[in-house]
Amino acid sequence: MDQTPWSWVDWGWLGRQLPWVLGLAIVLAALSWGDWSARVRGIRRRELFSSPPYDAVISFGLGLVTIGLALNATRSWEPYLWWAFTLVWFFQASRAIWVWRHPG
Repeated sequence: MDQTPWSWVDWGWLGRQLPWVLGLAIVLAALSWGDWSARVRGIRRRELFSSPPYDAVISFGLGLVTIGLALNATRSWEPYLWWAFTLVWFFQASRAIWVWRHPG
């Protein structure tokens, strides 16, 4: 059997880590961008982060984090808890997108 560097990678483990790392990157990027944008516009960060576009992006990122936590859960009850949180975050993201697309 040929031992290439790619055969040493545990692809299952890597796949289980990907959602939470990607989600955390999205949340941190949104917070960083929002902080810069608030300073440039001269508004409070609280106002900017409570707006639907930022709420949607941050909620989506947190939903990915909870998917990663569900995939890496070790106790029997943990996946159920994390999947419930995932539903909540994705509902929040979809609600924020709805409010953003249909103002008023």
